[in-house]
Amino acid sequence: MKRPSERALEVQRQAAFLLAVQNVAQSGSPEGASDHRHMVAAHGPGVDVYRSNAWALAPRVLQAAFPTVAALFGQASFEALSRVFWQTNPPLRGDMGWWGAALPDFLANDSKLVGDTYLADMARLDWAIHRAGNAADDQCPPEGLTLLGRHDPVRLRLALRAGTAVVSSRHPIVTLWEAHQPDTTASGDVEGTGERPSWHEARTALQGECEEAALVTRGGSPRVSVWRLDRAGARFAASLLENHNLELALIRAGSQLDLSQWLISALRRGAIAAVRVAGPEVHSSAADLRRSSESTEAITRAITANDTHA
Repeated sequence: MKRPSERALEVQRQAAFLLAVQNVAQSGSPEGASDHRHMVAAHGPGVDVYRSNAWALAPRVLQAAFPTVAALFGQASFEALSRVFWQTNPPLRGDMGWWGAALPDFLANDSKLVGDTYLADMARLDWAIHRAGNAADDQCPPEGLTLLGRHDPVRLRLALRAGTAVVSSRHPIVTLWEAHQPDTTASGDVEGTGERPSWHEARTALQGECEEAALVTRGGSPRVSVWRLDRAGARFAASLLENHNLELALIRAGSQLDLSQWLISALRRGAIAAVRVAGPEVHSSAADLRRSSESTEAITRAITANDTHA
């Protein structure tokens, strides 16, 4: 039998320790006192130390994953939020880097934040960036690009990099994210979308009817890229992530999608992992053939532009 790796054993140890912390009953009951003695006997006095340190640990862990949300709340309010979140949504696994997945829904369901619904969407964008940063590293060139010009879109699937996500919102989440970046192009390992907007511009966008969507991906350098999408581009990317063929993704995106520009941006940001052929040949209608021809032309332009850029 293969022995578990040191990493796997450590994760198991952390998970058991977290479970011990979580299972200690509320103080004051005889059952709680008994459970507490058993947990300390099994895991040592570190259980108490860990529980005491949780109040300091929770804000730091959440702020690492949700820096924009933390900035929007302010330090004192975010620390209070983090501790309440720890109590209601404690860590369920040993790797603390994955604690926080439930925060967007937690914010969306908080009755005190009814008028600030943008915070939940901002948390979704922060979490998507966090997940992309922890995704498997993949710097390989995209596979099968030449298939784009040789097969009908109905037979093709575009696979995006691991960790890629689309976040759509009724609020200007990309503008808010940009406004909190330390410079105009990048924040550490995260590539931005362009010039950083001023605080006044961000507040004005938030007060208006400004819908925005972002594609978060990992595949180039810096490791994580945040790319602003229009509605058509967001629908197209979401369809690809749902593993639909290229033809259906184009239909869902609608006529406003600039396919060649989308592909150029995706290739330059390293968002595309591979192009694959799936399904048998089909007999297309005249309209489908015309749309397929237009798609092929757009694909050819994108590949040519990418080769020139490279």
